[in-house]
Amino acid sequence: LHPDQSLTGGLSAVMTIGATDINDNIASFSSRGPVSWEFIAPWYDYPYSPEMGLIDPDISAPGVDIKSLSYSSDNGYVSGWNGTSMATPHVAGAMALILSKNSGIAPAVMDSILELTSVDLGSAGKDNDFGAGRLDCYEALLATPNLNQPDIYYISNIVDDAGGNNNGILDPGETVDLIVTLRNSGLDATNVEAKLRESNTYITVADSEATFGDIPQGATADNSSNPYIVSASPTTPEGEVVAFTLLITCAEGDTFYRDFNLTVGNPQIPVDYYDHDIGNVRFTVTNQGICGFMDDGQAQGSGFKYPISGSQHLFIGSVWAGNSASYVVNRDFSGENAGDWEALEGVFGDDTLYSDQDSWAKYDDAGMSSPKNLTSTQDGWAWSDVGGQDYVIMRYIFRNEGSSAINGLYFGQFMDWDIGDAYSNTGGVDMTRHLIYMYGSGTKYAGVGLLDPSTSANVTFVYNPDYVYPNASILDSDKIQFLNGSISTQTASPWDDWSICVSAGPFNVGVGDSAIFAVVILGGEGVSDIQQNYDSAQARYPPEQGIAEQPDVSTEPRIFNISSIYHQPFSSVVNIEYTIPKESEVALQVYDVSGRLIRTIINTKQSSGIYTATWDGKTRNGKKVTSGVYFCRLSADDRTFTRKMLMVR
Repeated sequence: LHPDQSLTGGLSAVMTIGATDINDNIASFSSRGPVSWEFIAPWYDYPYSPEMGLIDPDISAPGVDIKSLSYSSDNGYVSGWNGTSMATPHVAGAMALILSKNSGIAPAVMDSILELTSVDLGSAGKDNDFGAGRLDCYEALLATPNLNQPDIYYISNIVDDAGGNNNGILDPGETVDLIVTLRNSGLDATNVEAKLRESNTYITVADSEATFGDIPQGATADNSSNPYIVSASPTTPEGEVVAFTLLITCAEGDTFYRDFNLTVGNPQIPVDYYDHDIGNVRFTVTNQGICGFMDDGQAQGSGFKYPISGSQHLFIGSVWAGNSASYVVNRDFSGENAGDWEALEGVFGDDTLYSDQDSWAKYDDAGMSSPKNLTSTQDGWAWSDVGGQDYVIMRYIFRNEGSSAINGLYFGQFMDWDIGDAYSNTGGVDMTRHLIYMYGSGTKYAGVGLLDPSTSANVTFVYNPDYVYPNASILDSDKIQFLNGSISTQTASPWDDWSICVSAGPFNVGVGDSAIFAVVILGGEGVSDIQQNYDSAQARYPPEQGIAEQPDVSTEPRIFNISSIYHQPFSSVVNIEYTIPKESEVALQVYDVSGRLIRTIINTKQSSGIYTATWDGKTRNGKKVTSGVYFCRLSADDRTFTRKMLMVR
């Protein structure tokens, strides 16, 4: 119910409230978003993915140094109360005043009025600190319609696609009847009509006019007798959110503009592969460790296109993990019946949390003849801005779910580039950046750079005529040598058919422990351009996972922050590294997504320095917390810094 909240609103009657002080600063204790939730039948109320969150709070109100009731008497007042428990009654009081002006107003309309009339604070628009802004009670009352006129607003919609696949969703390539329900909270309205408008290039509205008849006060009506006719282009991306506007008129002379969103396809359902395409590259990620396509037949997927409207440069690629010739996990060339990685969770893709376009998937080594119960949680991050649009960052969190340690593990990103003429490729290596790239005659550049850890085990070309052609794949006995650096080639000569591998290790991964391997898949116009793109990716890794509260610590002459939380996700123990620039009273605390204090880890005076604390995933009463998102908050003097942690049991 706010233009910046891309999900359809009005599906609940709940508002979440943040707290501000007298200077319109966000209170240090105010709960922040985004908020994630379980995607549970039968509700399926909002599109869901593990990396997706709802913007919260909805709105903020004064919650610092408030005069309120005394808890020790039934007739006294006390100043100095702090908390969202103080902010929330301000909003409830505003709601009561709105209802006193118009007792028929619906919760969804009230929500919209309060959000859209608030004083915008923090980042422009609705954000995860202040929400829509600080409550402005007077402006909200002015925006509330009187009871002496009609007040018609949008309630819901139904997609009738009985002529299509009959799943109740506007899918790409489908034409549907769109039935909209309106409600009137004001005086009786007669001869109600509404025109449907949109500006999305994927959408065509063949019939944009509908009549709703008379809508008495408090009643609803729909256009089921003459529905709108809406079509989505076959090229519409799954999950595309389309903004519609209803121009509503009635015989009484009133006009209302009401907005609502409709999602094309079903982004709630995970898929086997997903395209990162928000910037100047198109790169397919999957839920099986392979990338570019689902197999080397290239039937499903887009490969790697750079620029996004240009040529496709990738034959096939995958992430490798292994510690010996008998244990190398991968999935790329079909010549070896490569099915080592098997999907655990489908790919979820959205554009809401860390980057401009996130993806998430999970798979394990169950396809191996002797699996070790190694899982990989895969994140993909892409950006649309000029400085970040030429690459996709891939982070793999490898976790040992087995019963014994897996020692000597190496991880690698393998990419069989075919740039222009596949048999006329060469490339170069930048060992300072752990970056390797390829190009053809007069064509674009594409490559891979290591981001995490900071030291590589190997940055190498793979000569396909020697290592791929004889067996239509690379032997595991060769793969482990490419991973550990026993075979290493930094010169792609002669111009021919080459692949590349960037690896790191060795890692000793104990039972329940994890190791992180992250790379950037990038394009460029030349050597300097691809180097600049790597530097940009390195500066953005890892994407911001914390919230710097007032004051902005980036302006401080010395560092105060939580510098690292490792390893994530975690199931039992997580390490929190933080920096204190001067001697301070330090508190390190864990909160859940509702803002409740779960555990105080540190509460003492500490001198300047770098510290590491450990949280065992338990409450202050010794009970294990459930899976989910938690926030680690560092406080010292008048400064606070918060970062997110993900617990996976």
